[in-house]
Amino acid sequence: ALSLQDIKESKKTKLKSKILFKGGEKRVIKDLEQAHFAVGFEAPNIKSPKLFAGKVFSVIMGGGMSSRLFQEIREKRGLCYTIGTSFDCYSDNGIFLSYAGTSGEKVKELSEVIASEFKDSITNINETEVERAKTQLRSSLLMGLENSSSRSERLARGLIIWDKIVEVKETISKIDSVSLQDVRNFGAEMFHNSSPAMALYGKVEDALDDTIIFYQDRHMDGVEKMFLKHKITKDFTDTVQASGQDGAETSLGITTTTSSSVNITGIGATTFGFEETQNFIQIPDAVIGIEKVFKVDS
Repeated sequence: ALSLQDIKESKKTKLKSKILFKGGEKRVIKDLEQAHFAVGFEAPNIKSPKLFAGKVFSVIMGGGMSSRLFQEIREKRGLCYTIGTSFDCYSDNGIFLSYAGTSGEKVKELSEVIASEFKDSITNINETEVERAKTQLRSSLLMGLENSSSRSERLARGLIIWDKIVEVKETISKIDSVSLQDVRNFGAEMFHNSSPAMALYGKVEDALDDTIIFYQDRHMDGVEKMFLKHKITKDFTDTVQASGQDGAETSLGITTTTSSSVNITGIGATTFGFEETQNFIQIPDAVIGIEKVFKVDS
């Protein structure tokens, strides 16, 4: 049998390539009593600093009877008999997965509500939920120490992954350090940066025709929209004038104008003007896109 040292040495000789996570939908209609629904998103790898924020997020969403998905989908709406989430991390990347088992006539509404819960989680997870999830993670860790096989597995995992035995107090410290904003950021970044991968199996003919498109539209809606106002000052205009092309001074506003003539049926030759500017306004790093720019007179 290989020793732990042999395993660590073999890791160094193997070529590592990150697994490419691709979103998409796989649907298999089969005459079963249940309909199985799963949706997953690419998540950070096991050595990511976001590891414990992801664990807390997963517990909040589907880590037991007090979780959001269990309470909203099973207890309040009765849409399924089982539901939960998992956050599995590997050396190259990870996956955040939600699974639910339901009946065929409820799978459509089930998928819609899960998508809605994912969207809402980006902005309305609260401090109470975070503290409850952290307590659950700490309790699970400490209770696992009572089982010899769990203890041995934990020690071996630490040696293989971290090249050391990870002390219990170190793990608890990392759990305690997770903040509310860490959890919200984890969900927002994961849902925005990953395309969902979805599987439906069983009596799923009543599911949305384009379930994956629905998810892509819904989980991207978590972006918080805002208006940013930028005042044109003398310092800004001086900076623009000093950055002219080829050393030449350029003024604030349009720097290049070109035109193109097009023949339009019933109208004739028409000239269109295209304007280009070399002036740029920096935006905060947290802004991931601009929808429209407005001119404000005051």
